[in-house]
Amino acid sequence: MESSSHAKGVIVAPTASGKSLLIAELANRLGGKTLVFQPNKELLEQNYAKYTSYGNKAGIYSASAKSKTIDDVTFATIGSVKKIAPYFKSMGFKNICIDEAHWASKPDSMLAKFITEAGVKNVVGFTATPVILRSTMQGSVWKMLNRTRDSIFSKIVDVVQIKQMLKEHWWSPISYETAELDLSGLKLNTTGTDFKHESLIEFYNANELEQKIYLTLERLADYGIDNSIIFFPSVDEAASFASKLDTAEVLHADTPSKERARIIHDFRNGKIRYLCNVNILTLGFDHPPLTSVIMARPTNSFTVFYQQIGRGVRLYEGKRGVTVVDLAGNTARFGKVEDIEFADDAIYGWGMYSNGVKLTDIPLSEIPDSIHAAMMHREEFLANGEKLNKASDLIFNFGKYRGTHLLAVPNHYLEWMVREYSFGSKIGFRKAVSEELIRRKNNNIII
Repeated sequence: MESSSHAKGVIVAPTASGKSLLIAELANRLGGKTLVFQPNKELLEQNYAKYTSYGNKAGIYSASAKSKTIDDVTFATIGSVKKIAPYFKSMGFKNICIDEAHWASKPDSMLAKFITEAGVKNVVGFTATPVILRSTMQGSVWKMLNRTRDSIFSKIVDVVQIKQMLKEHWWSPISYETAELDLSGLKLNTTGTDFKHESLIEFYNANELEQKIYLTLERLADYGIDNSIIFFPSVDEAASFASKLDTAEVLHADTPSKERARIIHDFRNGKIRYLCNVNILTLGFDHPPLTSVIMARPTNSFTVFYQQIGRGVRLYEGKRGVTVVDLAGNTARFGKVEDIEFADDAIYGWGMYSNGVKLTDIPLSEIPDSIHAAMMHREEFLANGEKLNKASDLIFNFGKYRGTHLLAVPNHYLEWMVREYSFGSKIGFRKAVSEELIRRKNNNIII
């Protein structure tokens, strides 16, 4: 990213993609002093340790980390610096890097205000999930961070796909296990962004998840898997489960900081085998030896789903992979995390897809059925992909232009499809429509 562009850009970097090295390289290339922000103390300390382990020098400015030292590269939490932006401006800070950029992307956030008051022009965000939820007349929809007024970011600088991480062996292989579940009791909140707390508890009890988790741990232990993070819907359910195991403890947002540090330390050192997690440890928690993740908390948030699985994908000597046990129906809701891609359409820009299903710009309520269709028919459509990719062979079998060749369908309709239509499992169909629009644009063809 060129410093002269003064653009706020996002680098899409999956878990374990080496963000510390990227931050170091950016600081060197951009020149000048650089602030690095992250959403919590744990991630700050983790990023700082990795950055300095490569021989780099840095400071930490964070009350929660009990340090207020400033260097040419300084790691910070926004709560500690929000009132002293002019001070950093006077010290000549020119660049800002934001880890987990989706958490602070809104124009009215504390971080956005700090950026303005500090006069910083070069801003780079790092995130594995460059999307934000917006409420619309049709319900809640995912929008790319660079394609909404609710974000300070204006462009996607670069993307590393999850498939690439697996193909090049930077991620541990993922195996999924799912269960037959009764999802009928789950009710969305008024915004549609996630499920109501009461319905999560009803789901947990109706599906007898406490017993299912015990049986899962016994079965995993038979295969030599003896450590897990388990995601629960509430503190009560987590505490009830943990009380019956000597090697389990509960961690949640209100756990005192000293107790929280002890629990994490004991888990990392094997004294605790099962970490019962309630709405915490989804951002940046780094424990490479982890071999299983158990989801007992349904979520309608793709970001939460991704972050939960991301806790187990890091490589570790002797580790053969990570087992994701889905007792919450999340995989059926979003698809496998490695099937997620961020693609740049030549007509309408960046979007998020799973198995060819567009996840951005359509109501969240429409996504699960499309994901299910894509997973059920993926092989069939991939086998027919070559035929579907040829615009001359493609005839619409639905909608206003049923029976019409793609080549004869008007531009405005194809543009609407690329922007709004959920193509489901029709991977080749989406590609053919996009390529036809590009052909017409390049040749100034209007139909």
